[in-house]
Amino acid sequence: MTVVHHPEDARILHRQIRALVDAGHEVTYAAPYTARGVMARSWVNGVDLPRAAERRRLTAVRAARKVFKSMRDQVDLAIVHDPELLLAVVGVRNRPPVVWDVHEDTPATLSLKPWLPAFLRPPVRFLARLLEGTAERHLHLLLAESAYAGRFRRTHLVVPNETWVPDQVTAPGGDRIVYLGWLSEARGVREAIEVAR
Repeated sequence: MTVVHHPEDARILHRQIRALVDAGHEVTYAAPYTARGVMARSWVNGVDLPRAAERRRLTAVRAARKVFKSMRDQVDLAIVHDPELLLAVVGVRNRPPVVWDVHEDTPATLSLKPWLPAFLRPPVRFLARLLEGTAERHLHLLLAESAYAGRFRRTHLVVPNETWVPDQVTAPGGDRIVYLGWLSEARGVREAIEVAR
């Protein structure tokens, strides 16, 4: 389940969900299909959710909570990919095991959001740390980087956010580089430009 990521997100759809489907599991994928202008892949059961964007997140979280509650008896495991979705699963009775896929430094990422006023950033970072601690006590965590482990008390499984590269690849042609993702200083855009130089 995600309300933030694009439904075609590489980590979520093309690595995690694809691996589950290839292993014979039936997967229901709740994501903002309509808001992103895409349809669910034929190999998942798609459930459309609103998109959480900037300050407009509460509607998406409420919709996700409603879907989660309605499906809790139909699934063996739920994986949430956004910190906002912790609010969608907390306190739900008789829920299946929930895994939070931690694939960003939530407190640090929040401080980079241009829609969050500067005076709110310190208290929001503090609340994000509290939320992470609560999630660790009540959910299963999956970390996308070993560097995230220092933010948590217990040891959690680390599944690096990297793509599989075959042993043999065709040499690239031309002089173009394609990057899929969000470019920002915090995510190393200056270093990427320097590497390209």
